[in-house]
Amino acid sequence: MRKTVKVAAIALAVLICLVLLADWMLEIRWRRDIIARGHGRFLDTTAEALERQVRSTIPIGSSRPVAEETLQNEGLRFSYDPPSQMIYAGAGYLKGSNPIILEGISFRLHFDKNARLTSIESHVDLTGL
Repeated sequence: MRKTVKVAAIALAVLICLVLLADWMLEIRWRRDIIARGHGRFLDTTAEALERQVRSTIPIGSSRPVAEETLQNEGLRFSYDPPSQMIYAGAGYLKGSNPIILEGISFRLHFDKNARLTSIESHVDLTGL
């Protein structure tokens, strides 16, 4: 019976190693695919770091063209909504994303009637792929 327990323990250890190896290989393949599709810019950036970066490079009072240029330079996708005077911006595939869960961050930049930034809202988004 002791021999059976040892064999079972070894088999279980081998199985666990194989599962971990397969998971690691799938992660590598997924990352390569993301990078090949041009979405890998922020894979090593946390949502908190990106939020700090946006808030520090686009200070309150900035003009809309300056905000748009900064978002463009940072590699964030964005669009402007004239009726609400807001820029919607975001980035996906942040650090923490994996083949099952996508972590991203979205921003809403609010402007006054003179096209000056009045506030920035941010939200971390977790979605399934």
